[in-house]
Parts: sequence; C-alpha cells; structure tokens
Amino acid sequence: MSFNLTSGQSIFNHFENTPDVTYASIGPKMFQLLGQMSFLGKGDPESAEILEFINNIKSFKVLITGEGEIQNEFNEWVDKEVENNDLETLMTMSESDTELFFYAKQGKSENKIEKLLMYSKGISKSVPEAKIKGQAIESVVLMIEGSLDLNQIAKLAAKIDLPGGDQLKKAGVK
Repeated sequence: MSFNLTSGQSIFNHFENTPDVTYASIGPKMFQLLGQMSFLGKGDPESAEILEFINNIKSFKVLITGEGEIQNEFNEWVDKEVENNDLETLMTMSESDTELFFYAKQGKSENKIEKLLMYSKGISKSVPEAKIKGQAIESVVLMIEGSLDLNQIAKLAAKIDLPGGDQLKKAGVK
C-alpha cells in the first residue's frame, strides 16, 4: 500500500486527524514552560542535565496506531525518511516479534544530533496490555528535533527504563 503526502506535508500532518491514529505534538514553548517548572531540583546535576536537554528540544511529535494498514504506511514512510534525509541507524532491536529502530541526523558536533527518529512495530506481541482507545498498540513513530546530546538521551532512556537505553548509552559514547 502506498500513500501520498501533499507537497510540504509531513507524516504527522497527514495522520493528525485520522481516527485510528493517536497524534501528539509538543512545541518549543511547552518545553520552555516545563523547564521553568520547579519539579526539577535546583542544584541537582542530574536535574540540570534534564533541563538542558528539555531546553534544546524544538519539536516532539508522536504517532501511535493499532491498525495494521497504517503500520505499513508508517513503515514505508520511515524507510523513505531514513533514505531521503541520510539518517544514520543508531540502533535496532528485535524481541518477541517486536522491532525497535533508532535513527539520527548528525548535528554540528560529534555527540550532537539534530533529529532523532524512533520507530517501533509489533508492540502488541511483546506488550499485549499496551492499548490506546481500547485497541492494542502495534506501531509508534516518534520524532524529536533540536540540538540533542546523545549522552543525555541515553541517560534519560536508561533512567525511565526505555528499551534500548543501555545500547543508546553505548552509541552515544565516542
């Protein structure tokens, strides 16, 4: 199955009003507000790193679906996005028929990236209780853009126990 994006349209715009897709987008202002909130401990080095990471995010977008045909469209888009934007594979994982991919576009320095694309498919096979709108989650596309430090991403991923956090940490250390 093939889908067409109109000129200048992103996959996120394409699916934002699709009934079988959950869409979320967080812009820079929201990250600035989060950074100003007092839930981050003052003087705590770990909190300072999280705050720095938050302040460097320009865009955070996610698409979630349980629909197999839409998952195929996500897969097709991810393949094209990786190829057309010279995204580098940071990591791939496969477990219980669930696949997880991390791709990145290099930033201005060695450990900085300007785009992080995460794609996971087959989620319901390893986490059957994961549901959205009453339907099992099959696929997630997540894109974070900004001036992102791989080491900070790896620390955050490990802290929240994100699958692949340890592997990201190894990928970030140069």
